[in-house]
Amino acid sequence: MSTRADSPDAARRPPPTLIALEVLAVALTYYLAAQIGKLTATYSGNVCALWPAAGVALAAALLRGPRVWPGIALGACVANAQASWGTLPAASSIACGLANGAGASLSALLPTYVLRPAFAPHEVLRRVCAAGQLILLGAAVGPLLSALLGVMALAAAGALPWEAFPGAVATWWVGDAVGVLVVAPLLLATVSLLQGREAMVRPWEGLAAIGVLTLAAAHLMRYPARTEVSGLPSEVTFLLLPLLLWIALRCTQFCVALGSAIICTFVVGAFLNQHGPFFQPDDLVALVNMQVFVAVAATTGLAVTAVLGERRALEENLEWLVAERAAELGRANAALAESEAHYRTLFNTMHSGLALHEMIYDEGGKPVDYRFLDVNPAFEQLTGLRRESVLGRTVREVLPQIEEYWIESYGRVADTGEPADFEQYAAALDRHYHVSAFRPAPGQFACVFTDTTEAHRAGEAALQASRLEVAATFAGGVAHRINNQMTSVLGHTELLRQEPSVTPSMDAQLRDISAGARRVSELAHQLVAFTRGGRYAPRRLDLNHVVREALAELTADGDAPIQVDAAADLWPIVADPTQMAELVTDLCTNALEALAEGDTVDVSTTNVTLDRAFAEQHGELEPGRYVKLRVEDTGSGMDPATLARAFEPFFSTRFLGRGLGLAAVYGIAAGHGGHVTAQSAPGVGSVFEVYLPAADA
Repeated sequence: MSTRADSPDAARRPPPTLIALEVLAVALTYYLAAQIGKLTATYSGNVCALWPAAGVALAAALLRGPRVWPGIALGACVANAQASWGTLPAASSIACGLANGAGASLSALLPTYVLRPAFAPHEVLRRVCAAGQLILLGAAVGPLLSALLGVMALAAAGALPWEAFPGAVATWWVGDAVGVLVVAPLLLATVSLLQGREAMVRPWEGLAAIGVLTLAAAHLMRYPARTEVSGLPSEVTFLLLPLLLWIALRCTQFCVALGSAIICTFVVGAFLNQHGPFFQPDDLVALVNMQVFVAVAATTGLAVTAVLGERRALEENLEWLVAERAAELGRANAALAESEAHYRTLFNTMHSGLALHEMIYDEGGKPVDYRFLDVNPAFEQLTGLRRESVLGRTVREVLPQIEEYWIESYGRVADTGEPADFEQYAAALDRHYHVSAFRPAPGQFACVFTDTTEAHRAGEAALQASRLEVAATFAGGVAHRINNQMTSVLGHTELLRQEPSVTPSMDAQLRDISAGARRVSELAHQLVAFTRGGRYAPRRLDLNHVVREALAELTADGDAPIQVDAAADLWPIVADPTQMAELVTDLCTNALEALAEGDTVDVSTTNVTLDRAFAEQHGELEPGRYVKLRVEDTGSGMDPATLARAFEPFFSTRFLGRGLGLAAVYGIAAGHGGHVTAQSAPGVGSVFEVYLPAADA
């Protein structure tokens, strides 16, 4: 698409005198073209087979701009007023001329205002979009508007009966459309050729093709008019189209436009001389068939020329892009060779990871990827990626799930040259890194980084413990106050039920109050368990037995998709049976609520021995023997933000959730010297693991 820098509108506006001369020249040209069109009148002079003035008007508007519309209007007004002068009153002739001038101007200006802002005149025949708009607006919509205005003016003046209005509009419209499709491309191509915008491709072949087409058209048109027993069928004229296509494929757009004009000349000339396959005496349909054939031929040549022009433009752009990419690669290799000596020693000796990259951009200049150019040994140690597996490859090839913020952050460094210092999490490597990035050369960036995963996890654990401690303190106070109030409510309710005046309906209401108070009291007990302030009655027990009883009660109302894998030789634990049952029930209930159709819950128990490294990572544990309860579901899962708050009291993502189940699990496990871990991802499911100290052997 043109930038319009070379279009007429971009140049200095010509002086008024020159504009006036342009307008007069357009008016005269339109008038002369109209006289030629009148020569094609047939059927008692009422219908013109071709109106070349419509093509002249459109070409003039595209080449010189909308400012020439007065010339189009003037030429059309004079030509049409002259045609009706003497047959209509003077006032009616002038009115018809003005209406035709308005219609001709509107027909030319409509496609001009659409095409000129986007395409230079010499591009109209080379772009598919422009050619399509020329056909649609210039040869269809514009002539239709002109025909409507012109025929209505004639009918209003009494020169045409209103009953003939549809047929007159149709023949006027088709005649203008043929004039646009034949004349406008020929004029545009001629000007483009004279201005040097189009070079003559295979000129001798083009002349030969035009000669062959001329001879073929002349030969076909010399046959007499077709009758029932002799003459050629009109379909035979379509044999001219392969010749026109040959010209379009091998030669320039000027040759194609000239070929369409030659076909039009012979076909229309033969028809006017009552020869050729199309002519039928007093048959208006035959005229329309002839006009449609000329329009199809011109449209075919115009469409093929536009497609090939678009293809040539794309090939030129592709060649430029290939050359540009090759130049970019050469510059990157030169920069890499120049800087390699400076960085090699640093790469091999430093303890921090160091990597050199080349930024990759899309056509709009946006960073979309980057390529590994070099990495040091520390890079391999800190990421686990081998040097030979990353060099020369892009990060999306090495780590397909790489987050966009890495590319965006490094893209700003490579684009602006401003260093960046930040800490981010790499999900593909499950590590946290502190990164310092800088630009050693245009289009490149280098990053020096250290692994901060352990420090980050320690900080997160401390923050989570502090958050839960604050929540526990608050929840404990609330729980004790609620429990005291509910004890009072239960006592007074029971006393009221003993009153003789209590009716059965009142007694039912009091029972509902008692049930509600007990549920609130149970809620308070859960809060107390979370705060580790509950009164436990620990004893030696088998966790497998607790799991079986809890699941039996949980699934009593029907089948639940729960599978159990209990270790046969599970170590005993010392714990409160009621609290352990509550822990198992809350974990399984939470898992079941996350399930969709077809999902399952797996519950398992195993013996584990935790080493010091694992215990230090989970600060509340000591190394030793533990019994692990694992509850895994394939449900909806949690995102990182939800997972971070999973054990907070009163936090729930479910509409009817109370937010105390997992909080109670955390408190019960901690109250027994154990610990709970959670892993989850959206669409994957969740895994909760509870570690409880095993009893002494």
